[in-house]
Amino acid sequence: MFSLLNLCVRLLLREISNATLFASLHQFRKLALLKENISENLGRLVLAFPKFITNLGLSRFRKKSQDIKAQYVNDKKHLLVVANEPTPYNIDLFNAFARTPGIKILVFHTKEKSLGNYHDFKKFPDPIYPMYVSSGKSLASRFICLLKVIKMIMRPNQIILITGYNSIPFVGAILTCSFLRFPFALWADHFNIGSPEKGGLPIRLIRDFLRRLIFRNAFAILTCGKPGIKSALRVGCPVNKLVNFPYVIDFERLKLLQQKKPPIVSEILKRSKGRTNVFYSGQMIPRKGLDTLLKALNNIISKGLDSVFLVAEGEGPLRMEYEHMASNLGISDKCCFVGFRQMDEHACLLSISDIVVVPSKYDPWGIVVHEGMLMAKPVIASDGVGSAIDRIKHGVNGYIFTAGDSAQLSHWLRLLLSDRELRVRIGDAAKYTAKDWSPKRNVNSLLKAIDLNLDCRIKEKVGYFSNLGNGQNL
Repeated sequence: MFSLLNLCVRLLLREISNATLFASLHQFRKLALLKENISENLGRLVLAFPKFITNLGLSRFRKKSQDIKAQYVNDKKHLLVVANEPTPYNIDLFNAFARTPGIKILVFHTKEKSLGNYHDFKKFPDPIYPMYVSSGKSLASRFICLLKVIKMIMRPNQIILITGYNSIPFVGAILTCSFLRFPFALWADHFNIGSPEKGGLPIRLIRDFLRRLIFRNAFAILTCGKPGIKSALRVGCPVNKLVNFPYVIDFERLKLLQQKKPPIVSEILKRSKGRTNVFYSGQMIPRKGLDTLLKALNNIISKGLDSVFLVAEGEGPLRMEYEHMASNLGISDKCCFVGFRQMDEHACLLSISDIVVVPSKYDPWGIVVHEGMLMAKPVIASDGVGSAIDRIKHGVNGYIFTAGDSAQLSHWLRLLLSDRELRVRIGDAAKYTAKDWSPKRNVNSLLKAIDLNLDCRIKEKVGYFSNLGNGQNL
C-alpha cells in the first residue's frame, strides 16, 4: 500500500514538473518573439532616424543654407563682427564697411573700453552702423556675453568676422560657427609661436586646438602684413586662406583732426621753437623701447647736435622712470612727456613733428608707423616692429635699425636732423607708400576673399545637409 502511494506521488510530481517546464518553454518562446520584434522595430527606427531628423529639423538648415547661397548670388551681404573693445582704427574700418553698397554691418563688442592698458580713449570716430557693447569683466559677465554672441550668430543669412580667439566669447563664437558650419573669417594681427606667456601647457593645447579648428573651418584668415602672414604659415595656416588685412587709419579723418589746435600743441611749439621735433607715441612699458630713444638722443646732443626736441606721448608704469632717466642724462630740457592724448591731440602732435621714431623691442604691428607715413613724416623704426618691416624700404621711405641698438638709431637720427631736404624727400616717399593702405582697401580684400572662398563653402554646406537627408555624413 505504501509503495503504491509512493509511486502515485512520484508520477504526480513528474507531471507537475513537465507542466512547469512546458509553461517555461512557452514563456521563453514568447519572450524570444517579443525580443525579435523589438530588434526589428528598433532597426527600422534607426534606419528611419536620419530621414526623421531631416524632416523635423535639418530641412530647415538646408533651406537656410540655400537662402544663404541665394543671398550671396544676389550680392547682399550681412556682416556680423564679433570684436574686442572699440578702438578708433577699428571704427574707421567698420565705417568703411557701412559705406560700401550691398553690405549691412552689425558690430558686437565683447567688452567695454579697457582702462587698465593706458589707452584711455574718450573720443572716438562717430560710428555709422549699429553696434552693441557688452559690459562687465567678471567671469559671469563673460559667460553672459558668450550667450549673447551665440544668439547673434544664430541669426540667418550673415557672414561672421571674429577678431580674435583669446577670450571666452571669441572661443564660443569660433566653436559655434565651426560646428554649425556658419561662414566665418578670423582676424588676428599675428600668431604667437612657442608657448603662451601665461597658462603653460594646458593653454597651449587649447590654443593649438583652436587654431586647427579655425584653419580648417574659416573661409579666410586675415592678418597684418608680411610678418603676420609669415607667423600664420609657421603655425599651419593654409596659404590659400590668408588675406593681408593690416590695421589702418582713415586719412581723411586724420586730416580733419589735425586742423584743431589744442592747448598742448601751443605749449610744444613754444618750447621747441627753432628745433627739430622728434615724436614718440606708445605706452611707457619696457617692450616699447623708449629708453633706446633717450640714449640715442643723449648721444646726438653730447656730440653737439642739440637742435632737437623730443615729444613723448603715452602713459604707463615706467613714465616716471623715463623722466628721471632724461634728467640724469641731462636732456630733460629737450624732452616733453605729455602723457596719453586723445585722437585730436594725437593728430596735431603728429602734424607738428618732423621725425617719427618707433623704437619698440617688439611690436606685432604698430599703427603709429602708418600714421606717420600718411602724414608725410620720415619714420625711423626698429626691426621689431611689424608694420615697419612690412612698409619701410630702408633709405627709400624710412629707416630701420636693430631693436635696442641706440648707436644705430642715433646715426639715422643725426642724418635726418642735419638734412631738411632729405626729411622732405623721405616723407613724400612714405606718404606715397602709405596712401594705398586704407580701410576701403581692407573692405575690398575681404569681399574678394568671400567671392573666392566662400562660394565653395556654401555649396559644401548645402550638400552636407542634403546628404544628411539621405543618411550620409552620420
